[in-house]
Amino acid sequence: MNEVSAQVLSRTKRLDLVINSKVWITLDENLKNVYYDEDINLQFENETLEKVIEKPQTDTTTVTESSLARLLEQIINNSQEKTEQINITKIANDLAIEKFTGKTTNAEQWIASFEKECERFYIDRSDKKIELLKLCIENSATDWYSCTLLKLTADAEWTQWRDSFCTTFISKGWSSIKYAMQYEYISGSLLEYSIKKEKLLLQIRKTIDSDTLIDLIAMGLPNEIIEKIDREKLQRTEDLHNEIGELEYLAPKKNKDTKKAKLSSDNKKNKTPCKICKDEEKGTRFYPEDECWFKDQNKQGRREKNINNLALDVDLSTDDPKNLMCHH
Repeated sequence: MNEVSAQVLSRTKRLDLVINSKVWITLDENLKNVYYDEDINLQFENETLEKVIEKPQTDTTTVTESSLARLLEQIINNSQEKTEQINITKIANDLAIEKFTGKTTNAEQWIASFEKECERFYIDRSDKKIELLKLCIENSATDWYSCTLLKLTADAEWTQWRDSFCTTFISKGWSSIKYAMQYEYISGSLLEYSIKKEKLLLQIRKTIDSDTLIDLIAMGLPNEIIEKIDREKLQRTEDLHNEIGELEYLAPKKNKDTKKAKLSSDNKKNKTPCKICKDEEKGTRFYPEDECWFKDQNKQGRREKNINNLALDVDLSTDDPKNLMCHH
């Protein structure tokens, strides 16, 4: 190794280069004589070297990252579409609302809650909301869905379906409000009454305050139960439910003997055969005579029989020899 080579090697070591790295080396007069001939052609050990022009290399790292990003995006989109198709039924089971039956007290409040649940599960597309709605309704509401599907189709905007729902089911009268306000305890579990009353009140007005809720629930209880509850201790409806639950032992119990006697009396009454059916030879039927199908027919038959008997009496009286003698 000559002195120049030793110097170059020493410099490259200090640079701490990785394998296949390229460095520029300044050629002094001695090195020029080694690598160039008189006509400045590249040579080495008196052999002419072919000049190779390197083509610019593409940044493979950038291309690879870009391809991976596109591939990952496609996988995510496909996965999301597949997940939406598979999990729509699961989402319906996980919704924090009851199924709409067509008799729900406040339909407008229900559909608003449904839309909030759609937001919670990131359901933004109209067709997915319409599909999910089908799984959240039952009874007469399913007939409405079938009719609306024929009129609007599943490709319609969600706002059109919402307007149809509200127009069909939102009550404009006072019946639901009267029912909720007048609902009161009659018999059975006190706690069940309390929870049901709260539910009815919240269905007609979700924004009702706790104090008003407590008062309205309590007003439906028997006086002897209300007097046992300290109103000052009640801050939430849960407090009222707890107090009522502890007073279950005061709930009036039904008299089983009276109930049995009433059932026995009703059965005995129901087992008395209808006299009209028996007289008309229509078979043995057990119901009051006032409800008999043949009641009017029986009356008409009696009337005709009376008329016929009257006509018969007249004929008989006409044919009587004594009557004939009177005409002589």
